[in-house]
Amino acid sequence: MQFIMKNISHSRGIVVIHVDALRREITSAWLLANKLKSEGFKVILTSRITTRHFLRFCTPDIFIASYVFTLDSSELHRLAEENTLIYINEVEGTDHEDGVSTTYPDVFNHEKLDYKIFAGVFTWNEYSRKWLIENRCLHPTDIHASGSIRQSKYSKRQFDRSKTIGILSRFEIINTFDGRHPFSNLLDINPEDHRNQWYFDRCAIDSEAFAIVCQIIEKIIDKGRVVSMRPHPNENPEPYNLLKKRFGFNFQVDDSYTINEWLEKVCVVIGTTSTGFVEPYIAGIPIITISDILTNKYRNNAVATLLDNFDLAAYKPENIEIAAELCLRENLIPKISKPLDSFLNSFYNLNTVVDPVDTIANVIKQQIKTNNRLISIYKYITALILVHSLDLLTVIIALSRLRPSLTFNLLKNYHYNRFIHSPSLLMRSFKNKFEKVRLLP
Repeated sequence: MQFIMKNISHSRGIVVIHVDALRREITSAWLLANKLKSEGFKVILTSRITTRHFLRFCTPDIFIASYVFTLDSSELHRLAEENTLIYINEVEGTDHEDGVSTTYPDVFNHEKLDYKIFAGVFTWNEYSRKWLIENRCLHPTDIHASGSIRQSKYSKRQFDRSKTIGILSRFEIINTFDGRHPFSNLLDINPEDHRNQWYFDRCAIDSEAFAIVCQIIEKIIDKGRVVSMRPHPNENPEPYNLLKKRFGFNFQVDDSYTINEWLEKVCVVIGTTSTGFVEPYIAGIPIITISDILTNKYRNNAVATLLDNFDLAAYKPENIEIAAELCLRENLIPKISKPLDSFLNSFYNLNTVVDPVDTIANVIKQQIKTNNRLISIYKYITALILVHSLDLLTVIIALSRLRPSLTFNLLKNYHYNRFIHSPSLLMRSFKNKFEKVRLLP
């Protein structure tokens, strides 16, 4: 149904923020939501499961998606025709052709994407912004190199660290978030398409890296130290029970929403080189990469070069024994690299004067101001009832096993649900970051 607009309450409108993966996006989405609320918007968070159903019955003023293919092309067109302003807030930045063309495909699910329906795109850097202008016919004023909201200054804080060793996991190819068999992916992959080569590389790299990490964990625990493993946001944490059984009480699996919360618990971070090194590097935590121990490598030069940049943040031991020794070394000094600082400033647009959260809010605020929209209390309350009902129904389905693919563990670990996931201390602190401003229409 289409809700009736009544000019009862002064507000900029209803914003729906899509949370595609719980531990990758919920903290930054919560941060952005609080910023928009302080600017007079009514904000609702929806998950990968509930977004499509919610938008069938409620037409918000603003929809912020994680990807251009979060919804089908027909669904995006329907929202645009009903005057919803659709924005893309990039969650996976890149600085090479294969990466950006995968993030912003021309065709998805056999449907050609119409990029003109997007009111704006917020990219991590200028590379993606320029690529979109040149390849997707977007107007330069509609694309903003705002930086990643996961690097927002609002989410950073100082803390004292423990003696726990942190393992940064990145095994989502061999440990899928929903437990699907690798055959499910391989059935749809064209091995003759060079853009899919990364998948076959990752299968080998993840397998070898997991075996290496297990050997390092064993050596650390043998010395009586505690290890905290942080699974990748796209991993299923349940298989790590095998490691708990193997290594005992000194092996822990982190379940915090964001890497910044996990970093409070560790004194050093070790893992496969990835963008996950950025947060500990910025926080001044020593990093150790296993990249020189791995025999399997990416064959794509652009990907290899990208990872070489992140390698600059880390110590690079040549074997497992040295890696374990570095983890246990007292007062290990964090690496500092001017070339890496320069690269991160470019990749994440860290030197931008305006915080990425503020940039997004300012762009949306100005566009809504132009449209001069008002919303009714009835529309907002009805939308809240709908999203709560969908979340409750999702829990019931998961518990009753009416949908075999949706287990309660999957819901708990991967999909945001307001009945299961309460805000963390860090998330609750965001409410105090912004001044409450009373805005006129």
